[in-house]
Amino acid sequence: MENKTKTRRQTPFWNLYIGELKKSIFIPFLIGIIVVYLILLIVTHTMFNSLVEIRQDEYEGHGIENTSINLSMPQDSFLPNNFDSAYNYALSNAYQEDGVYIFKSEADIDLALSFSDKAKKEIDQQKKEEGIKFYSYHSSDPYYALKVKVNTLKTIKANYMNKKIEISSSNGRGIFSIFSSGEKYYDFYKMASSMLIGLVIIYGVVIAARSYSTEFRSGTIKMLMVRPITRNQLTTAKLLATVTNVTFVYVVVSMMTLLTSLKYGRGGNLTLFSFNAGAFSLVPASTVVLYTLLLDYVSLLSWTLLSFAISTLSKHLVPGIVAYVFLPIVGTILHFIGLDLVDISTNMTWAPFLSGNSGPPAIYSNFFITLAFWSIYVIGSTVLTYFIVNKRDLA
Repeated sequence: MENKTKTRRQTPFWNLYIGELKKSIFIPFLIGIIVVYLILLIVTHTMFNSLVEIRQDEYEGHGIENTSINLSMPQDSFLPNNFDSAYNYALSNAYQEDGVYIFKSEADIDLALSFSDKAKKEIDQQKKEEGIKFYSYHSSDPYYALKVKVNTLKTIKANYMNKKIEISSSNGRGIFSIFSSGEKYYDFYKMASSMLIGLVIIYGVVIAARSYSTEFRSGTIKMLMVRPITRNQLTTAKLLATVTNVTFVYVVVSMMTLLTSLKYGRGGNLTLFSFNAGAFSLVPASTVVLYTLLLDYVSLLSWTLLSFAISTLSKHLVPGIVAYVFLPIVGTILHFIGLDLVDISTNMTWAPFLSGNSGPPAIYSNFFITLAFWSIYVIGSTVLTYFIVNKRDLA
């Protein structure tokens, strides 16, 4: 009896993991996803080429005479009296043409920074009056928006005064070139990835949802538990197998997208960049692509883990899949009633915290609030899955 117990404890986890990995590979669905992906990539490539041609025609005067926006403001007729106006004033005086900025006057930057404390106090007063609604009723976090601009000016003053900053944006949207930047390499990648990441998430959601639910539905879960393994080992093996499967598909899809985007350049133009308005740096567009790729992967893993938990807890395939479609709808409803803060779908992505005036705002929240809710939903549901599987009666 003692030898049997010892044998059970020495069963290699690696064998269990490999077995679960083989079961997680759903060949027909995988082939279907790849085929649809390739079709979408070709469509995206065609659409992007058309947009580039239209943009070029407009730039050359066949459509709109000049697509750039004139940022200049007559100094003798304009006197900034608040932070935003002073910030824009500093940009207008530094803007040259075709996305080139040279900040020659520290006085312009100091003027804007002198209004920052007042701007923060105004936000504090607004927060005091609105309470929790301060976050839930705003389309973006006012603190975050202020922090981005203040840190931008401080970074320029400390590192880039009197230096030529070549930003690929020629549309006068600010010193960032996160979205619609004119950097074809990045623009194509972002356009393609925004269309295709949803497809990969669907793959991850389905694979995760069927991991445990098929065992419960077919009754094979009882046979698995007869083997010399613990329930924690089985759950961990299934989870790791699912993540491995989904990660492999994401890497393949991302590499294909990146290789296609190389047709439009290599992302060498520079942009000021930060995550969550933290430490700023002047980086090539290719670096921003890398950050985008990583944050898309976070979103993919988040939905995969949540689907795994929902389907395991419910013992059915459908709830884990439907959640991906249903929860964003719930989020839309929460938006209209002012409860964006607790929306699961919003907290599943961190891409909005890539800083930039022409990039996405930090919608509904700031990063640390998002991280807290993300931990509750994703990590919390995963821990709950382990607990329930250990306590569940398999009869």
